Amino acid sequence: MHKGRAAIDAKAVRGLAIDPGAPARIFAATQNGVFMSMDGAASWTALNSGLPNVSLWSISIDRSGSILRAASDTGLFEYRFADSSSASVPVIEYFHAQFDHYFITSNADEIAKLDNGVFAGWARTGLQFNAYRTANANSVPVCRFFSTAFAPKSSHFYTPFAAECAIRQADPVWMLESADAFDIGVPAPDGSCAAGFMPVYRLYNNGQGGAPNHRYTTDATVRAQMIAQGWIPEGVGPNDVEMCSPP
Repeated sequence: MHKGRAAIDAKAVRGLAIDPGAPARIFAATQNGVFMSMDGAASWTALNSGLPNVSLWSISIDRSGSILRAASDTGLFEYRFADSSSASVPVIEYFHAQFDHYFITSNADEIAKLDNGVFAGWARTGLQFNAYRTANANSVPVCRFFSTAFAPKSSHFYTPFAAECAIRQADPVWMLESADAFDIGVPAPDGSCAAGFMPVYRLYNNGQGGAPNHRYTTDATVRAQMIAQGWIPEGVGPNDVEMCSPP
């Protein structure tokens, strides 16, 4: 297994539990306690709050994703997540050098296939932002569209705004892949995000290279670089904010 903020030895893993509501969230029972991954096992963090740092034999999580249980030689331990609906998941950015296209996804299966080369040509840029794994009071669903009308290039489009989603659905060039690809906050009319949230900027390549492409980033420096390359900022307020990423 990969190493993230905390190391995890594959030989020490005794069991795995996958959150049924968010497959990218995985828990591992190890000889050194419980480890948690929020990005489909790409990185791991020790989960020590409420759980012992002892050798564990098995692990499970309930259907709601809110109760985690781990078994050891000394007994059964339980950990309750205060609000599983507010748990965040990473939205990973990829780049296809031949197409000069960017792509984002929070889908664990898709991330694994991109990282393993099943979808050839794509590589991580090293940038990502957070979204919610399920809907809650601080979020709205994000529509995801796909188009093959620009072959051999393909293109994706994401929007958290219902009106924009309806416009794309009425356009035969675009196919709705998901009405809820992930959930995320939206900016106020002036483009501001709630306290603790980061603005996500959307930029459009203006059809450069013969196919539309959008880039989504929380990095203001990246935003400025893309604008300098002829990309058009899209969003709400003077800074064109499209989404608000939770911590």
